[in-house]
Amino acid sequence: MKKTIRQYLEEITESVAINEGQKIEKVCAFGIKRVTEPNGWQYRRYPNLCINCFAYAFGLGESDSYRECAYDDALKEQNRQFANSNFVKFLLKHSVIYSTDSVSTGDVIIYCDKEGQPKHAGIVSNLSDTIRSKWGTLSIFEHEKWQVPESYGAQVKYYKPLALEIVEEKFFQWVEKQIGP
Repeated sequence: MKKTIRQYLEEITESVAINEGQKIEKVCAFGIKRVTEPNGWQYRRYPNLCINCFAYAFGLGESDSYRECAYDDALKEQNRQFANSNFVKFLLKHSVIYSTDSVSTGDVIIYCDKEGQPKHAGIVSNLSDTIRSKWGTLSIFEHEKWQVPESYGAQVKYYKPLALEIVEEKFFQWVEKQIGP
């Protein structure tokens, strides 16, 4: 049986046999572009491990307070609190983000599994279904909507972006609920 591009991307991103540079090279062989963000924020002061797809999609990579929290927690190896799928579920449960059928550049796309659980997120970079998203500990990539590893989801929904101040406030409210005051 012939593998799909999504299955190949899954193998590449999950492989422990190849290093990060080789993974990026293999991903880009599918016509997916590696993106360098202005100021290179995710590489300068904080390692890739504190910025994931959800932090990137909701703009938390631009937040000093988020990066310090995520980076400090990663160093301590305790109370690790990153913007993850549970954070996205918190935003949805509390009606903080709103879905839209009228997709615009800058909207957030959330990939979900068949049960509707958030698995991945990105940003609409133009109206022809081009998405920018952070892939695990790898880079930010620009890709077509379904040019993502299979585990990133089987369905998508689009949401209007939030102001960074609101995302930060909601993130720290969520963290407080996770670990207490």
